[in-house]
Amino acid sequence: MPFHKWIIETGKCSRLEDSNNLSDYKDNWDVNATASKHMVSVIRHLAQLVQIASNIFGSVDTECKNIYQRTNNLMIKVQNFQDIVDNLNAKAVKVRK
Repeated sequence: MPFHKWIIETGKCSRLEDSNNLSDYKDNWDVNATASKHMVSVIRHLAQLVQIASNIFGSVDTECKNIYQRTNNLMIKVQNFQDIVDNLNAKAVKVRK
């Protein structure tokens, strides 16, 4: 499984929009709106983190299932060979000269 570099994009959690005119924001500044905007931004970051974790653990789950299936197939083959070896009779087998 290749190693990927996962990136969570950081944003402006509780900053004002990019604007040089801050006097407009002083007149319309609302604490609840700023807090809500901050919470929405934090939830978006957490959603990105959850999506990345889901991708990572989904890949690990797929790899583990493949290993489990291959191990079961190998165990079946080994058991078949063991049955063949157990059924061999050294006295009944002709040896070439």
